[in-house]
Amino acid sequence: MNEMSRFINHKGKFSTAILSCPNGRFTLVGSVPAELTKPTPNSLTPGARDSMVWDTEQEVIDALLTIGIDRFQLSNCKWYQV
Repeated sequence: MNEMSRFINHKGKFSTAILSCPNGRFTLVGSVPAELTKPTPNSLTPGARDSMVWDTEQEVIDALLTIGIDRFQLSNCKWYQV
């Protein structure tokens, strides 16, 4: 099985979750939508990307809802209710 096949088979098996970082900011983990990522600087892996970082959890929620994602876990591990 090639790398793309593995990606397709795993896509959708992981939830998207908001992570509260030690510095008080918020990021995404799990299945992170490409629209909410940025290129990884100085990466040895071509095309590597990192999740964006937000100042508040509400900013992350708004970003997810804007791109049509309405099922995800909040930083307190509860599911977001539309």
